Amino acid sequence: MNSAQRQAAVAEFLRRVPALAREIELSRLEENEDAQAYRLRKGWAELCIHARAMGIEPWLFAHLLIGTPAEQVERLKNTRNPLLPD
Repeated sequence: MNSAQRQAAVAEFLRRVPALAREIELSRLEENEDAQAYRLRKGWAELCIHARAMGIEPWLFAHLLIGTPAEQVERLKNTRNPLLPD
């Protein structure tokens, strides 16, 4: 999953969970981190937690959120190395 896809997935996830988006906005930033990087980091962490709670891999959940075509998702499933991080 490339950076643009990850950003799109986080944006869509937070759009669907506005209370979480607001909580992230109100939470404390780390010292040298800009707000957008913080939102992406925290949003991706929450997306991963929710995906795993549903029993699916975060990368797959992210692709479902951004509307990746089913054929492309199937290709990704078949070529994905499970040892690589999400």
